Amino acid sequence: MASHDSPPTDPFEQVLSTLTHVALSFFIAWRRALSSGYRRVRAVALWIAGRVAGWAGQWGRVIRYFTTPASERIHEDADASRAAAFGVRAFAFGLLASGSITIATGGTSRAAVATLAVELAWAAGRFAICAALVPVTTLPRSRLALAYLTGLVPFALGLTAPLRIAALAASALLTAREFHAAGPDAGTVRTAVGWAFGGQALVVVFGFVLRGGLAALTGS
Repeated sequence: MASHDSPPTDPFEQVLSTLTHVALSFFIAWRRALSSGYRRVRAVALWIAGRVAGWAGQWGRVIRYFTTPASERIHEDADASRAAAFGVRAFAFGLLASGSITIATGGTSRAAVATLAVELAWAAGRFAICAALVPVTTLPRSRLALAYLTGLVPFALGLTAPLRIAALAASALLTAREFHAAGPDAGTVRTAVGWAFGGQALVVVFGFVLRGGLAALTGS
């Protein structure tokens, strides 16, 4: 009988559990930084630095995984799991660093938490769309989850809103690469990634246009 502490085996539960862990890590970091001014920013920075130090030990193997053509990869299952874990840490780092920058530049903790919630929701939504559009017969859900989480790596650099848009584009390219390497045909990959990432991009652009229009009307 499986232990109650055993990790979820369903891919949807795995991704949800992973994203939930990222959210909990964010709030733990915030609770450790409940002092004011410099001490608060310094505490968050030290927490992030500690996580990055442990994370950096895996960079060599992960970089080799990304730079090796799929046909030449050895021990792909173990390396894919390691790359997916790296992607999750990159995503978490980007969120934490973005929140720290928001606070350090005069923003509120509420704004930082709102950004966290939005990015987590988008990440979950993109995965759900990909899972719906990639047939399970061409890519098992566990492998799809690993490929998707690997594609989160560019979000490590999503420190500001413009950088998050650039990270979204880079993530789309990396996710498409990982999906294609895992088995689905190019048409299926383009459809899934296009709807998941392109849909978010269109919503973001529409939001910018709408806010700009409202600002212009208000100011006129």
